[in-house]
Amino acid sequence: MSGSVIDARAGTGGFRNQQLDASRLPDHAEVAFEPVARGYMTYSLVLWGLVVGLPVVLVATVAGALAFGLEVALAAGGAAVLLAAALTAYGYLDARVFGWAVREHDLVTRQGLLWRKTLVVPLVRVQHVQLASGPLERVLGTQRLQVFTAGSAGADLVIYGLEPAQAERLRGHLRARIDDEMEELSGATAIPDGDPRD
Repeated sequence: MSGSVIDARAGTGGFRNQQLDASRLPDHAEVAFEPVARGYMTYSLVLWGLVVGLPVVLVATVAGALAFGLEVALAAGGAAVLLAAALTAYGYLDARVFGWAVREHDLVTRQGLLWRKTLVVPLVRVQHVQLASGPLERVLGTQRLQVFTAGSAGADLVIYGLEPAQAERLRGHLRARIDDEMEELSGATAIPDGDPRD
């Protein structure tokens, strides 16, 4: 095989599959990601502090008291408080890293403080979107947008920390795109008048 182009043809359809120059591919580092709402930062602090930090402190203190007495329990509790504070700080910083972007043809999310992950979902694959929020999220004024694609049992992409008005605008935009795609698909598969298959 010579050159930098792979030209594969399937049957008589003239299918082409050209190889692209990797150096000219778009750089997702250049995407201007939208940050999460301020309320989501508070949500992350509370969630990590109560769900992760508090149990760590309680388990360490109680275990130390039962196994070694009060002195060890106080020392273990102090160490656990420091660990819980570190974990809560990690959760807060991890939430700050999360970002999202909607482009002409896809949705992009970025997440992960230590293990960075960028997820891209083409809009043509989106079949369903819905908004979700737990009690604490509602109190703090944030919502999640869940995006489902063809053949998926759960959400393929979740955008966290949206303000309610922002979430509604984004959902409306995606639903309009879904409707447009469905209309185009229906038009492409419609049988024209006078078709011999009638």
